[in-house]
Amino acid sequence: MVRFRASNPIVELSLTFHNPVVGANGQRQAMFIENVPGLAERILRNFELSDKDSALVISSSGCNVVSIEMAQCFQARGIKTVAIISKRHSEATATRHAGGKKLQDFADIVLDTGAPPGDAMVKLEGSTRLSRRLDDRRVHAGQCD
Repeated sequence: MVRFRASNPIVELSLTFHNPVVGANGQRQAMFIENVPGLAERILRNFELSDKDSALVISSSGCNVVSIEMAQCFQARGIKTVAIISKRHSEATATRHAGGKKLQDFADIVLDTGAPPGDAMVKLEGSTRLSRRLDDRRVHAGQCD
């Protein structure tokens, strides 16, 4: 494991730790939270940042409000920012940012995962949505059929 001196991750649990969210409130709550305007600035107010810092923001589509605003806040503070996105997913998805921007618009470096559009791996016959297999059950749009 490689460790960097003074590496301090900024992780907002309401966006990353889905057990409490998916359990009681369902996936829709998590999808709502990642699109709340102003949440990125509220998260960052808890951290002392300077232009000596750097940031890594990861989003498959690069189109949700919080990740875009997070990169925008970093850029405004002079913090070098790397974004990891799927270029194809981003091109196929409309941004939810009020200014029409996407994550890559606020990144100094953009790394493309090469992943296809969507949040899953397998296209099911007769479906326009991507799905994936989990054990012996089909998982479709976050729910077991």
